[in-house]
Amino acid sequence: MHNDEQQNSQIKINDIVLDKQNIPNSPDPRASEEEKSYEKDLKKAHLQDIIQNINERKKYADRIYNLVCCWLIGIGVIIFYQGLWPEWKIFHLSDKVVITLIGGTTVKYPRNFCYCN
Repeated sequence: MHNDEQQNSQIKINDIVLDKQNIPNSPDPRASEEEKSYEKDLKKAHLQDIIQNINERKKYADRIYNLVCCWLIGIGVIIFYQGLWPEWKIFHLSDKVVITLIGGTTVKYPRNFCYCN
């Protein structure tokens, strides 16, 4: 009996008759409202995404700025102590280390930071 029900419940393409008189010329008003609602929600989501991106960029720009400032202050302190009373030998780094600190990173990062603005 189960097979008989399956055979009876299957619809064949040839059995479908198109009645052109029942096809409306304009879309259903509910469908139009739903489409407008969908477009409105899509624009709202896109706007929220843009706002979130702007906030994230501000947050990370501030963090990078603070990092660069701290790095430059740290390098300034190292150079100050390196040149301060060299005969007392309170703080001493080899010339290669000082040149590497100044030339390797200190010159590159502020330059890149200035190009970002």
